[in-house]
Amino acid sequence: MLEKQGRVNDAERHFRKPLEIEPDNPVVHFWLAQFLARHRPAANEEALKEAQIALELPVRKSLSRQVIEELISGLRSDSEQKPPE
Repeated sequence: MLEKQGRVNDAERHFRKPLEIEPDNPVVHFWLAQFLARHRPAANEEALKEAQIALELPVRKSLSRQVIEELISGLRSDSEQKPPE
């Protein structure tokens, strides 16, 4: 809801909060990675790290390895297309 309202900073805090509660849940790492990929292009490395953590954790029925791997692939592609700063 916050994301749709354009309250990106508030939304980011809400995506990070579940990590404190469930650090071993791949879904919350995946959600944060997706959020960062959408709204924080400069945080591509952090998004990639969160997606890789999600991939390393035990699989959940609601999130397949394939979906995580697709996000990782997209993040790597985005990273390769960025011009050096």
